[in-house]
Amino acid sequence: MELIHVIQKVVSDVINSIAFTDVCYGEVIQIDPLKVKISNKLIIGNELILLTSNVTEQKHTHNVTGDSEISEAITAQPLEVGDKILMLKAQRGGLYVVLDRLVN
Repeated sequence: MELIHVIQKVVSDVINSIAFTDVCYGEVIQIDPLKVKISNKLIIGNELILLTSNVTEQKHTHNVTGDSEISEAITAQPLEVGDKILMLKAQRGGLYVVLDRLVN
């Protein structure tokens, strides 16, 4: 084998071994445990999914100075069945990071 072919093979092997990320979309089909449908043939479960704070319930309490009343605000809602979501596919599909829900 010529040297150029050996180098090409090494470079090809390195590129193929790198875990690239890709954007993909899904739909929440179950909450507990979480299941997301990516295509008609692919449904992923909770063990492959990481959630960001955009798709988990986030509560914040506020106390206005001089006021004894404390208010609570929910700034992010948890995922619900039927939500369309934006994800990053990492580790060649071994991990999916849910970035946010999509709005029509």
